[in-house]
Amino acid sequence: MKLLAPAATMLLLGAWPFVSFLGTNRDELLIYGSAVVLYAVLYLVLVVFGGFIGRVFGGASHFPAIAHVIGVGSVLLFSYLPLSFLLSRFGIALGTVKIAIWLVLTLIILFIVWRLSRVSATRVVLLAAAFVMTAVPVFNLILFVARNDGVQTVAASPIEDQTRAAQMPNVYWFVF
Repeated sequence: MKLLAPAATMLLLGAWPFVSFLGTNRDELLIYGSAVVLYAVLYLVLVVFGGFIGRVFGGASHFPAIAHVIGVGSVLLFSYLPLSFLLSRFGIALGTVKIAIWLVLTLIILFIVWRLSRVSATRVVLLAAAFVMTAVPVFNLILFVARNDGVQTVAASPIEDQTRAAQMPNVYWFVF
């Protein structure tokens, strides 16, 4: 349990950005859901590889802290845009300043997570938070799929698509 909870936290927090994105944009799930799932799987492979490298070189005693830093780092990596919007409300418009602030805040938070991960109670709290953060969008996706189970989509015939496309101007022709 000592190593299982941090590993589960790392995986849940690594999956959260993608699950949250799909949960927020569930109306377009059929359009780009498979691409997001592919990116999520590739990213989780990277997260697991990072955790494995951390376990090999850091040892079992440092693995909980390494796993928590990787998991929280995954959330912070994909949280730049909300922070950028918040900073814009304070009048900070320069992108390099926003990135610098995000980087400093990320490093501070990861340092705090590293220090707090040594306390065993932190493992349970982070696992519970990761579970809730991931379970809510998953539950929303399940509800969305269950409610729209009977919805049928009708594909347009290829001939209609070609005639409509032939009538539309080619924007790229004008650009180039």
